[in-house]
Amino acid sequence: MSFSLLHQSGYKVSLNKGGLGVEITQRMSSVGTGVCTPTHLNVEVWTSSTMSDLRVYFNESYPVGNVGYYGLSGVYTTKKFVLDGMAATEPYFPDFWKHYKLSNDLINALSVKSFKSNSKYYSPSEDICPDGTMGCKDNCEKTEACTQREINGQDCLVLALMVPDYDQGYFQAVFANLGIPAYFCFLGYDGVNRFASDAATNGTPVVFYHYEPDLFHVTHKGLFTRVGLPRTDPARVKLATGDYGEYGFGNKTDNQVDVDYPSLPLLKFAASIVKDLPIGSLFAKLALSDTNINDLLSDYSVAANDLSEPEPYFRAACNWVKANYDIWSDWLDRLPLCSFEEHIVNHVTGCDNGSTVREIQFAWKSPNPGNISLPYNCDGGVAALPPTIVTSRSCELILDNARVWSGWIDQKPECDSTFYDYNVSQCDSNAHRTVQYFWKLPSDQNSMLSTECSWGVSLPENIKIDCEYMPTSSPTFAALAVLAVIVAVLLVVAAIFVHKYRNAPIVKRSQYEMLELMIFGGFLTTGAAVAYVGQPSRLLCGIRPVLVCMGFITIFGVLVMKSLRAHEICDEAR
Repeated sequence: MSFSLLHQSGYKVSLNKGGLGVEITQRMSSVGTGVCTPTHLNVEVWTSSTMSDLRVYFNESYPVGNVGYYGLSGVYTTKKFVLDGMAATEPYFPDFWKHYKLSNDLINALSVKSFKSNSKYYSPSEDICPDGTMGCKDNCEKTEACTQREINGQDCLVLALMVPDYDQGYFQAVFANLGIPAYFCFLGYDGVNRFASDAATNGTPVVFYHYEPDLFHVTHKGLFTRVGLPRTDPARVKLATGDYGEYGFGNKTDNQVDVDYPSLPLLKFAASIVKDLPIGSLFAKLALSDTNINDLLSDYSVAANDLSEPEPYFRAACNWVKANYDIWSDWLDRLPLCSFEEHIVNHVTGCDNGSTVREIQFAWKSPNPGNISLPYNCDGGVAALPPTIVTSRSCELILDNARVWSGWIDQKPECDSTFYDYNVSQCDSNAHRTVQYFWKLPSDQNSMLSTECSWGVSLPENIKIDCEYMPTSSPTFAALAVLAVIVAVLLVVAAIFVHKYRNAPIVKRSQYEMLELMIFGGFLTTGAAVAYVGQPSRLLCGIRPVLVCMGFITIFGVLVMKSLRAHEICDEAR
């Protein structure tokens, strides 16, 4: 569950099922199993009889604190066996330790001979406790009281254990010091679960070692009860040496503990490299109550029995996280305050489509998957995304001056001449142009106001300027055109008159051709006056100087030639 929460917090998580509990801190170090299967966190560590081994690697690992709930190892039997014992002719009570010492009926009901004759459970497929290890023989240990009982030709009871290093030597020593004639046969975790489960189903007597919390007690709720050993006493618990069988199979032990197993605060361990990281703080605050872990195991049991569920661990953890926000939210450090620089990104539009309007749009760097308008990795500070900034500024200015326009989020810039533009109209009939000013981004409600700036300069009033040419719509042009027509008519009349009276003496003396040429020059000059009206174009700009020059040259060139001719005549007369 906790690692599912870490995964949702953004950490890449892998799970490793380790070996011996004493190797927990070694797997967090840079040697041994820490090289092959390194781990960073272990959320549940039973430290009974192993703390001295765990401390060996404390230079690279450390205990983070309690996980919240307590571990409790003990001896268990079925509730049906208790009821059957109470109903026997000579009642015995399998849920109380003294009857394991005094009641032959109880001992015979748990006969080790019957147990060993059942090949389904004994012997285990692997050698769990090799001969000579902690007084083992054929994967079993026994008490000195059992040895004496067998010498007298009597049977002993059997207590099913898991593996030797689970609460190492503790319950063997308790039974031995209480004088209970017992075998302790190691079946492994799965073997004990199967042995106890079958006994509950078949109604056969059984006594076995187990611990809580564990999924076994959730899936078999109400079937088993704890055997009451002498009440735990810290002073007596301290006598536990973690050893058994020092003098061989079925002999005495120097392990003097003789009270029930105490409630053990389960610890969390972590590699030192995560101590100062955010995950180190999260792991330190992680804590579950007994009720929480029971709910989790119950949810997992349901998910594990659903054949369509590929990830029962994740389903159980995810459901718990969804339903218990008030619990796990306290594990997380307060998120940093949201800031514009660290948690918000911007995107500029309008740069690639030729538009004169740019939009600076904002988004969270890490948006909430359920609502992209909310941040995912910060809280407070900038509580919401800034509104989109609409501006006429160039894309180059926006991209190169983030510090400048970021201030526009809180307050619009002061208006100046760069925020407005102008249009110049065509020339009107009075030969004036109107210069009209407008905001590049005017307000929809009032065109005299800008949406991208405030205060500062106001929009200038429209002004009129003189045209650089006389428009054809001007009254002056109309008068000029009338005058030009009159002149042209007069010139036509003059040309006809000269042509008609070309043989008259006065015309002859003035040279008929020169007079006609001068009249033609008048036509060109009159045309030039008309051509200088209207908006300049390539044609007009080309024809205007031609008409003026040709008209002038034609008229005055003839006069010059006439003058030269008169000068020559005068010279001849002298």
